[in-house]
Amino acid sequence: MRKKKLKKQPIYCGQDIRNWLGYRIIAVQSNKLDRNVRIKLTNDEGHIVKLFLNDLDFDGDSIFYTEWDSEPPATPTR
Repeated sequence: MRKKKLKKQPIYCGQDIRNWLGYRIIAVQSNKLDRNVRIKLTNDEGHIVKLFLNDLDFDGDSIFYTEWDSEPPATPTR
């Protein structure tokens, strides 16, 4: 029995990613140049999502992140 190949779906907005709240990263794979990254996410029910980032995404202008130790920094109030 052959496994059905799933079509890659484009990500258009934040809601496409928001649907994966609560998922955990279980694997990160890339090629020899550490590009064309594939991130495997799963939730508690065993549903798996694979996120594909091609080398054009890693140009320093497209993808950003920030991190903190305990709580996000407080936003100043006026």
